[in-house]
Amino acid sequence: MRGLPEGLVADSERRPRALQRVEVADLDAMSAMFRVTFVCVALAFAVQSGQMARGNLYAITLLFLCLQAVVLWSSARHMKADRLRPAVMGIELLVFCAWMRETPSYAPVLFTLFYLTVLMAAMRYGLVGSMVSAVAAIGLYLWQVGDADGIAATCQRMGSSHFVPLLIVAAITGAMARVRDQEREARFAQERVMVEYHQRVELARSVQEFSLPTTLPVIAGYDVAKAFDIADYAVGGGDYYDIRVGPDGAFVLCVADIAGKTISGVAKLPLIRAGLAVASQMLETPGAIARCLNEVMCSTIEEDSFIAASLARLEPDTGRLTYTTAGQVPPLIVRRGGQVEWLELGGPALGIQADAVYREGECGMGPGDVLVLASDGVTTASDGAGGELGLEAIASIVRERVAESAEHIAQSLLAAARQHANDTSHPDDVAIMVVKRLEPGDAKPAG
Repeated sequence: MRGLPEGLVADSERRPRALQRVEVADLDAMSAMFRVTFVCVALAFAVQSGQMARGNLYAITLLFLCLQAVVLWSSARHMKADRLRPAVMGIELLVFCAWMRETPSYAPVLFTLFYLTVLMAAMRYGLVGSMVSAVAAIGLYLWQVGDADGIAATCQRMGSSHFVPLLIVAAITGAMARVRDQEREARFAQERVMVEYHQRVELARSVQEFSLPTTLPVIAGYDVAKAFDIADYAVGGGDYYDIRVGPDGAFVLCVADIAGKTISGVAKLPLIRAGLAVASQMLETPGAIARCLNEVMCSTIEEDSFIAASLARLEPDTGRLTYTTAGQVPPLIVRRGGQVEWLELGGPALGIQADAVYREGECGMGPGDVLVLASDGVTTASDGAGGELGLEAIASIVRERVAESAEHIAQSLLAAARQHANDTSHPDDVAIMVVKRLEPGDAKPAG
């Protein structure tokens, strides 16, 4: 889980292990309670037959109950005792054999207790654990017989009725435990992936909130608005928008799109913000700003990554607009009379070619004209059948609403992208910036 803070990774790793310990502890508790019940029933028969008079049987029973008390206490506290479990199992088998030796007439019945030990060994250690415990149980049972003739007779008498079924149960429960463990590991792995995903999303959102401007500056005589939407299945938004004020009072407008919707892509947002802030104070043309950002990106980002951007510089008093594009959807101006102009001059995306040249274009914004900068999340909005919204649809929407406010135009473009995608999932981010020059005498945006 590279790229995450150590504490977040530790949480996602500890949770499945904690769940596993709780699950095993619950099994321990149920098994211990069942064995205590079984032993109590066996003791009742032993007392009835008079065999409880033997002192050894009292001691063995007390040792067994103490073991079960330890198991129950450990289970209640969800204590981790992986190293003690094999020892506890071995002691249990010895206690069972000693008990059978003291009550030989009940030995075939008490042999059933071995099934519980085999089952717990399978749940903890899988097929190997269950088979080892079954063989150990059979060996200890034969050991308590004492002599070779007795062992042979016991094997002949109990082989098919007790020993073979125990081995079969051990093999079956061991195989079932292996399948269960595989399913549990797959479930835990899926949980870890989901935990990591949500942690990455939260981290990306934090980076993005820091990088994007909370408000856009006020430009006297202009109505400015933005619309922004993050892709549904992206770890973080890769689109960026900003407006910077230059030292001469001109405004530098930027809409950018980082390739890839990953945490590494979102991490480049502060780099764009810082680069734009510095370049807009030192350089006077969009082409020069683009070249500066391109050099920075080529020296800092990965070779297979790039950033598409649209840059424009607006002189508010005169309406003079200079622009360049870097592999981004071309901005457009819709005149007050409905004429559409695409601003297509520029160069390649930032971060691809260190010596790239970015051509500049120039035009003017008159009263009632609307400038739109947008990322490709608007134009590539798909209807599910491969049909994209496209550039002409954007121009048509702006042309129909050219008399309305910048906010209304921006939200109409965003709504059109969503509607074209049938209001389903959004595979790409959307960033829209609208600047409208107000008519003389307008105190507030029209519409």
